[in-house]
Amino acid sequence: ETTKRDVEHYYRVPDDRIDVVHLAVDRERFHPIDAEIDREALARTTGVASPYILYVGGRWHYKNFASVLEAMDRIHRRTPLKLVVAGPPWSATESAKLTHHPAAEVVRLVPYPDDRVLRLLYGCATAFVFPSLHEGFGIPLLEAMACGTPVVAADTLVFHEVAGDA
Repeated sequence: ETTKRDVEHYYRVPDDRIDVVHLAVDRERFHPIDAEIDREALARTTGVASPYILYVGGRWHYKNFASVLEAMDRIHRRTPLKLVVAGPPWSATESAKLTHHPAAEVVRLVPYPDDRVLRLLYGCATAFVFPSLHEGFGIPLLEAMACGTPVVAADTLVFHEVAGDA
């Protein structure tokens, strides 16, 4: 509905020409896990060990990934939490910034995980963080919630629509 209102407003498309189709996740692929067994499988497959905060997706400006790094800089010395990032490989610019970032030692990239590894990442995470400033929907929110993972998301209309009062 939020995206529909944006399309109506910015593109002047009449309301009756837009149908809202809500997305969903495949519950065969994304579901709660057996934590101990899956932590072992995750460590074996990716080398990732708990506890960690998970970020999934691209890292373009509107995704607000910089705020996640800033938060990790504030908490990584006080907690054992690490940051696991699942998505595309680091760009040259990101690599250069991370090299000198105070939290770099606790940031781990898992490039392009398949659905099995992504389920393990969600299910073993302490929390999933989705700080995006603007989205059309937010499938990762649904994937994390389907896996029983607590979600920390930006306060946007779309995320309220997708996650409800969760």
